[in-house]
Amino acid sequence: MKNNEKKDLPSLCLGSAQFGLNYGITNKEGKSSLKEIKEIINYAKQSKIKYIDTAKAYGCAEKVLGKSIKDYKEFKIISKFPKQINQEWTLNSLSNWDDLLFSSLKDLKIKKLYGYLIHNLEDLRNPNFDLLLNWLLTKKRNGIVDKIGVSIYQSHDLKNLPLENIDIVQLPISIFDQRLIENGTIQNLIDKDITIHARSIFLQGLLLNREINTKNFSKNFIEHHKKFHSEIEKNNTTPLNEIFKFTKNLKGIDCIIIGVNTLSELKEIVHVWNNLNYKKNLTNNFSWHHEKDIDPRLWK
Repeated sequence: MKNNEKKDLPSLCLGSAQFGLNYGITNKEGKSSLKEIKEIINYAKQSKIKYIDTAKAYGCAEKVLGKSIKDYKEFKIISKFPKQINQEWTLNSLSNWDDLLFSSLKDLKIKKLYGYLIHNLEDLRNPNFDLLLNWLLTKKRNGIVDKIGVSIYQSHDLKNLPLENIDIVQLPISIFDQRLIENGTIQNLIDKDITIHARSIFLQGLLLNREINTKNFSKNFIEHHKKFHSEIEKNNTTPLNEIFKFTKNLKGIDCIIIGVNTLSELKEIVHVWNNLNYKKNLTNNFSWHHEKDIDPRLWK
């Protein structure tokens, strides 16, 4: 058994992209302040949130987290192996990878990571991928990283990967984006005892907003979005309630990543998450299958 942490309900994982970037299509507040981040971290600890997800690609997120979690060593930190500009990998690349990993540990002010995920799809397809995989396995054997994994967007991103060596797969799931459920990817990972971390459950906040104020999306998708919110209003519920009902009913998901800008946002999320009757769902299935509308990489 690679994974002995699976349970019936997923846990919350605090995402940190907003701590270092102006992240999110609906984000009007920009990066969170250090003061706000410290308050968010403190409340996350009080609320028994165990996981924090971060990456070097998230601007200064690792550094501000290092300043904010120093009194809370119980958090399980997941970071990412950064995108490699130079794709001509040799044994000389190993020292550079060491520098990147230890730079993250230094910024975070911790001695080891709970998880270290390959962040970029090009790195998964590198002809010398075995070099990277063996390096990651060495870091795991040495106790510097507890679990190694990958961050993906689509099922074919896992093609030809040695899944027997992968502990964690981070992937997108939402009420609108159910592709990896419908095509069997989620069940395949569960059958292989791989931990699943779900991201993009809010579609960068899009699902929480009643109106779409951007030209990124097709007319049919905008109509689909309106129908979703109309049913929410008809049932006297809220988008956050329905997103969390959907998420809590997913089988085999270890944790879901939630990003916040403010302490008040986290308080609302924790309150709804902890007090939700998730057995009563919306009757309609709002799965949407046009990638240009549900894959943020394809948004302008």
